[in-house]
Amino acid sequence: MARTYDEDELITDALASAIGHMIVQWGHLEDNASVLTGVLLKADLYAFRGVSTNLGTASKFDTLSAIAKETLSPRKADTIVKIAERAKRLTAERNRIVHGSWYPTKNPDVGKRYSYNARGKVEMSEEGVSVARLRDFTKQIVTLRRRLNHALARQGLYRREPTPSNEK
Repeated sequence: MARTYDEDELITDALASAIGHMIVQWGHLEDNASVLTGVLLKADLYAFRGVSTNLGTASKFDTLSAIAKETLSPRKADTIVKIAERAKRLTAERNRIVHGSWYPTKNPDVGKRYSYNARGKVEMSEEGVSVARLRDFTKQIVTLRRRLNHALARQGLYRREPTPSNEK
């Protein structure tokens, strides 16, 4: 069934904020994976970030896993591989959130997400997604990002304290 819409039909600020927070955290997760890959390769991080931007999401995590296996002890590599595999499993939901068409519902804390694909035939799905569900998903991303931060810290590249220039 075709859906008609009003171009002024907006989701609530709470939903938009939850989606935006997830997108920012995912960006940090991908960047941390790229930085760690570059560190393990002993590459110029600025240049490597430019290269890794052209990798698809799954490729970033596959590359990190492969390089970790080549450069780290089996125990450390296994930790990185597990983080990367978990991140790859979250990619489909990340894509549905980022690329979905979002509309409001009567409940201000729930949005209707429409997803489309055309693999062999055109398909559409619709689903109600709550702010709480988006926040829970974001917490999973944050956990993985923090685990990558710890890996970067072990390589001497992640600071938990603000730099003096950030203090007032």
